[in-house]
Amino acid sequence: MKTRLILWGLILCLFAACQPSKPVKEKEDDFQADSPLFYEGLMKLDKGMANRDYIVIIPGSGCGGCIGQATDFFLNYEKSLQIDWAVVFTGVMDKKQLKINVGDRFLELPNVWIDEDNVLRVEEISSIYTLLIDIEQEKIKSVGIFDALLFEEMIAGEST
Repeated sequence: MKTRLILWGLILCLFAACQPSKPVKEKEDDFQADSPLFYEGLMKLDKGMANRDYIVIIPGSGCGGCIGQATDFFLNYEKSLQIDWAVVFTGVMDKKQLKINVGDRFLELPNVWIDEDNVLRVEEISSIYTLLIDIEQEKIKSVGIFDALLFEEMIAGEST
């Protein structure tokens, strides 16, 4: 009986420890485009960020498939994109591994940044998903989860 009680106590402790300490942002509504933290973080990285059309924030860890999809998209399309875009890698634990994954040439592009100070990893705005920031007239219009197919359709519509 005593062993069973201890076992149940351990199981309850395990479940309590596995609960996330903060809510995970996973829907479009979870991101507030009007949050000054996005804009301030981007300006800390580069003052010219507000002049871009789109900024993609790729977290160093989180949803592996999402990160891979965004990275692959920009590796494949970086020369043919007719928009002013930027990619920011944030939460990078190992720069050498990032260089292996995406290549030196990609990281040396003038519109690719590594957020070394993690200014975009602030709890209120960070995500385990790759984010797409849409900028219009130097203001953040929207922030959402990046989807390569939807982004491709979006930018194709802008170029016509």
